Amino acid sequence: MKLQMKLRTRLFLGFSALMTVALLGLLLALVSVMQMAKSQEQLIRDNFSIIEINQQLRQTLGNHLIVMLTDDNRSEALAPLRQSFQQTLERGIAEANDDVDRQAFRAVASAYAAFLQQIEASRHQNLTLLEDNPLSQSFNKVRGLMTDMQGAAYDKIRDTELRSRDRASLLAGLLGLTAIAVLLIGFITAHSFARRFGEPIERLSAAADQIGRGDFNIALPSSPIAELSSLSRRFGLMAQALHEFKQTNVEALVNGQQRLQALLDSIDDGLLIIDREGRLEHANPVAQRQLAWEEEHLGARVGEALDAPELDQATRQVLDEAGLQMSDVGAVAYTAGPGLAGALLVGASVAQSFAWARHLPAIGIHHLEGHLLSPMLADPRPDFPFVALLVSGGHTQLVAVDAIGQYRLLGETLDDAAGEAFDKTAKLMGLPYPGGPEIARLAEHGVPGRFVFPRPMTDRPGLDFSFSGLKTFTLNTFQQRRAAGDDSEQTRCDIALAFQQAVVETLTIKCRRALKQTGLKNLVIAGGVSANQALRSGLEKMFGEMKGQVFYARPRFCTDNGAMIAYAGCQRLLAGQHDGPAISVQPRWPMESLPAV
Repeated sequence: MKLQMKLRTRLFLGFSALMTVALLGLLLALVSVMQMAKSQEQLIRDNFSIIEINQQLRQTLGNHLIVMLTDDNRSEALAPLRQSFQQTLERGIAEANDDVDRQAFRAVASAYAAFLQQIEASRHQNLTLLEDNPLSQSFNKVRGLMTDMQGAAYDKIRDTELRSRDRASLLAGLLGLTAIAVLLIGFITAHSFARRFGEPIERLSAAADQIGRGDFNIALPSSPIAELSSLSRRFGLMAQALHEFKQTNVEALVNGQQRLQALLDSIDDGLLIIDREGRLEHANPVAQRQLAWEEEHLGARVGEALDAPELDQATRQVLDEAGLQMSDVGAVAYTAGPGLAGALLVGASVAQSFAWARHLPAIGIHHLEGHLLSPMLADPRPDFPFVALLVSGGHTQLVAVDAIGQYRLLGETLDDAAGEAFDKTAKLMGLPYPGGPEIARLAEHGVPGRFVFPRPMTDRPGLDFSFSGLKTFTLNTFQQRRAAGDDSEQTRCDIALAFQQAVVETLTIKCRRALKQTGLKNLVIAGGVSANQALRSGLEKMFGEMKGQVFYARPRFCTDNGAMIAYAGCQRLLAGQHDGPAISVQPRWPMESLPAV
């Protein structure tokens, strides 16, 4: 049986071995460097001392030469030089490092004695140093010995440098071997730790995955590490406990699921449960009867189950274009009013169900506030405050906007909305729905001035609208022309042009009045009718005469769309506003009652 060690013990031993090898290598290198430096210093100092003494001897010998060439009384002049030379030689012999240096100094002393003898002899023979004679030969011998001694000293210094270089190379090699040893020990230690620790941990992770899949027949690893061995034993106890818990609770869970299923199926209302991926998880019998489902649609997406795949496609397209997943959705905004109660309830039910299934906040948005804020999705975007013209199929209003949630109604239609008048007029003329684009298409080919229709409520003060009378006037004109046998396409175009001009000029006049009344310079136009190019051209012409600016939503955001509701919802969620899980709609909902942001 292998001896089990604690993890901290193994770590301590491994790192201790590594640090010991590193410290020993560094200590050995330090001692070697100190010894090398001390030895080199001593050798260089001794050799430089020899060179210094040799230089003094050569200088003194040179002085001998000068005296011999210039002074006739040689004996008296040479006496102090001989004494200095002898003293320097004695100092050199005394300070010599070894026998070789002492023998060299003695050889110089012997050659110098012979040179002195030749000096004495030259008095009687008239010898000079400029000739080849015993005197010059003895002089050259002394000089040659001193030159050899100096060269030998320089050689010793060079040898010392070479030995130092060799020892430095050896030391570098030693340090390199130490580094290799440290790396090798470190690698072996790391590999041992990875093998001893990594493999058991990986096997424990695999066992955890196996337990997560509901398979408790696991094989737990054994390890010489005491902590890992203890962890493995405890993991086995946990797996056993989970297995027993599962065995004892599966039946209870099944019974609970059956009771929940029975409860959901007994509800009198239709019920659909959707999972986090937008797939149908449950449909009770009432819902199946209401939707005329002859087979189950479990696992299908809501759009597919409802035979409306465009819902899923639109959702998928929006998320793909934004680079998002369904899990990235952080809140749900929906239209809570105003409008038809039935349609509002359908939208609110779907939105609240989605939010409840994903544990997301939900907030109901005022439809007209969504239209009013849609130009904020364009560039440039308007700054508060401004006057807003909301003109659509269901509403025509002028609103003073100080901020989000701070609205003042300036005027509204008393009967038909502008968009509604477009649709009804198109229907009276036999044109398809929606009528706004059809009227605009015919108006492009109309003859200006052939027909002139009234501008309702522009001949009196105020900011309210009325388009019912204009619709009736258009109907009468169309019927009169048809009764007269003038039912041509051109007549239709001329009538469409006259109707469109009347609507556009009426809206333009009211907008000018609203700006003057409020003192504001900026106008926002939103709603389905704001996409009408004639209306945009008329307002831009008006602002060409005024110091102000008009803002529109992008054409794709003029009609009813999810982007405007999402933007309004985002602003209110950022302000901390959201609804509870209850499904509530408001068919009539004054915009002035909205809370400020």
